[in-house]
Amino acid sequence: MSDKAQELIDFAKANGLEIHGRTTPEEWAQELEKNGGGCPCKHADTCPCEDALELLQQDKPEDQACFCTFFVSPKYIAHYNAPAWKPGVKQVQPAKIVKKTTIPSIEVVKVKEVPDIPEETQINSQKTAEVYIQGLELIGKGRLEDFTSVVRMDEATNPCELCRDDADLVASHGDYVRALCSHDDPACEEELQKLIARTTRVIDEDLMNAGMARKQPEGEPKQYRAGWREFSVSTMADPLLEGRPQKYKMKIAGAIYRNEFPDIKSAMEAIPE
Repeated sequence: MSDKAQELIDFAKANGLEIHGRTTPEEWAQELEKNGGGCPCKHADTCPCEDALELLQQDKPEDQACFCTFFVSPKYIAHYNAPAWKPGVKQVQPAKIVKKTTIPSIEVVKVKEVPDIPEETQINSQKTAEVYIQGLELIGKGRLEDFTSVVRMDEATNPCELCRDDADLVASHGDYVRALCSHDDPACEEELQKLIARTTRVIDEDLMNAGMARKQPEGEPKQYRAGWREFSVSTMADPLLEGRPQKYKMKIAGAIYRNEFPDIKSAMEAIPE
């Protein structure tokens, strides 16, 4: 075991924390090395970071996790019935099936060349779309825990900052839906469909940046809307959001994009910073 992996384990033990079972300390140490020792989610220059302990002391169990959901509290593990990493365990047990559902059919086709977008961005966008397509399949199988793990890993490793913000929004929603469905909450079905729609939108956006698209069934009307990335950048630049934290700006932009609010002012009135 590498020195860095042991450092991560020692930090967790010293502070009464768990390591989320979606990865291992050794795998995480490798991700840290790829990022020059910095947090793969781009939130801190080192890992473990000082912010981790502060985040893990929040009131709600679902919020007691570091930015990358690598270090989590025992209450977080219990709340989501999530797997915790254990020494010597190479594979975690399969995630609990929460609620199987029907997902959109995904058949990807090339639709155009996009010379205005750098080739590297196109390649990364296609890879990101593939991650969410895999995630959508996991949603359909009721494996919401695996879904959030896949998306969180994309958040930790994606070189695109806005893509990481997308991943944070989607994974957080996935955790929320999993909690609802695990407790047979009446809102489970409605939020599950919203999660499918949100994930599908991210797929469409990334495919668009790669000059690709989902093949639509015959007779299904095509819908066009300004791209999420363009929309979010424009919204976050609004004077009303000047000086606000980046995470908060993303929440506001995401809520408006999902048609939850008609404008920035009404979204800010309803969403606390």
